[in-house]
Amino acid sequence: MAGSLQGNEQEICPAARQSIEIFRQHQTELEEKLRSGALRYVVEWWEEDCLDIDENAHIFFQFEGDGECCWDFVTPRQIHGELNTLLAIAGISWEYSFELHFGSRILYPPGLAGQPYYEKSLRPPKKCWERLFDYLTGNDGEHWERRRELPLP
Repeated sequence: MAGSLQGNEQEICPAARQSIEIFRQHQTELEEKLRSGALRYVVEWWEEDCLDIDENAHIFFQFEGDGECCWDFVTPRQIHGELNTLLAIAGISWEYSFELHFGSRILYPPGLAGQPYYEKSLRPPKKCWERLFDYLTGNDGEHWERRRELPLP
């Protein structure tokens, strides 16, 4: 199955197709990293849902000593089975869920499972023209960052 789009995957939007291809391109490397025991965090997160996007759910993987901050993948329904198999390597049981608004849930490590990974960060007050610009561009001005009390990767 890996490497090519199959069956009903031919009928999906180009963005979801690209997400599937990117995931499958890195799937073997992710399996190797999961088996190495260097996993630090697995987080499921959702961007604000809107009509411009087909899928708003993501999963990111963060490993110890990895030069990259994290490996982030959109989770179209066509790869849910493959993601479950991949996550099972680390003993993670996962079931896809949909959230309408931005949010996050830690899947790994087990001691933090179910807790949010991101929190709203306080930003300095904006000038009137900055608030107007945000309003006109649809930016609600929210800023999210990794929770401060979480252990560092």
